[in-house]
Amino acid sequence: MGTKVMLLDAPAPFAGHLPERRDLISFVSHPCHPLICNDETTEEGRRDYFGVAATQSITSALMQGRTRPLRWARRWRRPSTPCAPILRSYRLTVGQMAIMELGLSGWLLSQRGSARGEPTR
Repeated sequence: MGTKVMLLDAPAPFAGHLPERRDLISFVSHPCHPLICNDETTEEGRRDYFGVAATQSITSALMQGRTRPLRWARRWRRPSTPCAPILRSYRLTVGQMAIMELGLSGWLLSQRGSARGEPTR
Protein backbone atom coordinates (compact mmCIF):
# COMPACT_ATOMS: atom_id res chain seq x y z
CA MET A 1 0.00 0.00 0.00
CA GLY A 2 2.96 2.37 0.45
CA THR A 3 3.92 4.99 2.97
CA LYS A 4 1.30 7.53 4.00
CA VAL A 5 2.32 11.14 4.57
CA MET A 6 0.08 13.78 6.11
CA LEU A 7 0.97 17.43 5.56
CA LEU A 8 -0.45 20.29 7.59
CA ASP A 9 -0.26 23.08 5.01
CA ALA A 10 -1.18 23.31 1.32
CA PRO A 11 0.98 26.13 -0.17
CA ALA A 12 4.25 24.14 -0.41
CA PRO A 13 2.70 21.08 -2.10
CA PHE A 14 0.62 23.34 -4.35
CA ALA A 15 3.76 25.23 -5.44
CA GLY A 16 5.45 21.93 -6.33
CA HIS A 17 8.08 21.98 -3.59
CA LEU A 18 7.54 18.32 -2.69
CA PRO A 19 8.82 15.41 -4.77
CA GLU A 20 6.29 13.33 -6.65
CA ARG A 21 6.74 9.69 -5.68
CA ARG A 22 4.54 6.82 -6.73
CA ASP A 23 5.24 4.90 -3.53
CA LEU A 24 3.77 7.66 -1.30
CA ILE A 25 0.19 8.52 -0.49
CA SER A 26 0.14 12.21 0.41
CA PHE A 27 -2.78 13.76 2.24
CA VAL A 28 -3.02 17.46 3.17
CA SER A 29 -5.18 18.61 6.06
CA HIS A 30 -5.52 21.98 7.76
CA PRO A 31 -7.67 23.24 10.63
CA CYS A 32 -10.05 26.12 9.92
CA HIS A 33 -9.49 27.39 13.49
CA PRO A 34 -12.39 28.17 15.83
CA LEU A 35 -15.01 30.70 14.83
CA ILE A 36 -14.83 33.97 16.74
CA CYS A 37 -18.62 34.00 17.21
CA ASN A 38 -18.90 30.29 18.05
CA ASP A 39 -21.11 29.51 21.05
CA GLU A 40 -18.73 27.35 23.07
CA THR A 41 -20.06 25.57 26.14
CA THR A 42 -16.92 25.86 28.30
CA GLU A 43 -14.89 28.87 29.41
CA GLU A 44 -11.76 27.20 28.04
CA GLY A 45 -13.44 26.83 24.65
CA ARG A 46 -14.59 30.47 24.62
CA ARG A 47 -11.00 31.67 25.15
CA ASP A 48 -9.51 29.33 22.52
CA TYR A 49 -8.73 31.00 19.18
CA PHE A 50 -6.30 28.39 17.84
CA GLY A 51 -8.15 25.08 18.19
CA VAL A 52 -7.28 23.15 21.29
CA ALA A 53 -10.51 23.25 23.29
CA ALA A 54 -12.93 25.03 20.94
CA THR A 55 -14.88 23.33 18.16
CA GLN A 56 -13.46 23.87 14.68
CA SER A 57 -13.78 22.52 11.16
CA ILE A 58 -10.99 21.07 9.03
CA THR A 59 -10.19 20.91 5.34
CA SER A 60 -8.47 17.98 3.66
CA ALA A 61 -7.24 16.96 0.23
CA LEU A 62 -5.56 14.00 -1.42
CA MET A 63 -2.32 15.30 -2.93
CA GLN A 64 -1.10 12.12 -4.61
CA GLY A 65 -1.99 8.46 -4.54
CA ARG A 66 -5.22 6.52 -4.82
CA THR A 67 -8.46 7.79 -3.33
CA ARG A 68 -9.02 4.55 -1.41
CA PRO A 69 -6.42 5.49 1.22
CA LEU A 70 -8.63 8.41 2.22
CA ARG A 71 -10.29 5.90 4.53
CA TRP A 72 -7.04 5.95 6.47
CA ALA A 73 -7.02 9.75 6.45
CA ARG A 74 -10.57 9.94 7.81
CA ARG A 75 -9.28 8.40 11.03
CA TRP A 76 -7.21 11.53 11.54
CA ARG A 77 -10.45 13.53 11.56
CA ARG A 78 -11.88 11.66 14.53
CA PRO A 79 -12.47 13.38 17.89
CA SER A 80 -9.20 12.06 19.36
CA THR A 81 -7.06 14.00 16.85
CA PRO A 82 -5.03 17.18 17.51
CA CYS A 83 -7.77 19.32 15.91
CA ALA A 84 -10.57 17.94 18.07
CA PRO A 85 -13.36 18.66 18.65
CA ILE A 86 -14.25 18.80 14.96
CA LEU A 87 -17.46 20.47 13.82
CA ARG A 88 -17.29 19.76 10.07
CA SER A 89 -14.83 18.25 7.63
CA TYR A 90 -14.51 19.60 4.08
CA ARG A 91 -12.80 17.74 1.24
CA LEU A 92 -11.12 20.16 -1.17
CA THR A 93 -8.32 20.11 -3.71
CA VAL A 94 -4.80 21.13 -2.71
CA GLY A 95 -5.16 24.18 -4.97
CA GLN A 96 -8.39 25.27 -3.27
CA MET A 97 -6.77 24.91 0.15
CA ALA A 98 -3.74 26.99 -0.88
CA ILE A 99 -5.87 29.77 -2.37
CA MET A 100 -8.18 29.90 0.66
CA GLU A 101 -5.30 30.16 3.11
CA LEU A 102 -3.49 32.88 1.16
CA GLY A 103 -6.71 34.77 0.44
CA LEU A 104 -7.77 34.81 4.08
CA SER A 105 -4.31 35.90 5.23
CA GLY A 106 -4.33 38.80 2.77
CA TRP A 107 -7.81 39.86 3.81
CA LEU A 108 -6.91 39.80 7.51
CA LEU A 109 -3.79 41.89 6.90
CA SER A 110 -5.81 44.41 4.90
CA GLN A 111 -8.24 44.78 7.82
CA ARG A 112 -5.52 45.43 10.39
CA GLY A 113 -5.41 49.19 9.75
CA SER A 114 -9.18 49.61 9.57
CA ALA A 115 -9.58 48.03 13.01
CA ARG A 116 -7.44 50.85 14.43
CA GLY A 117 -9.34 53.50 12.48
CA GLU A 118 -6.50 53.96 9.99
CA PRO A 119 -6.95 53.84 6.23
CA THR A 120 -5.91 50.58 4.58
CA ARG A 121 -3.46 50.63 1.70
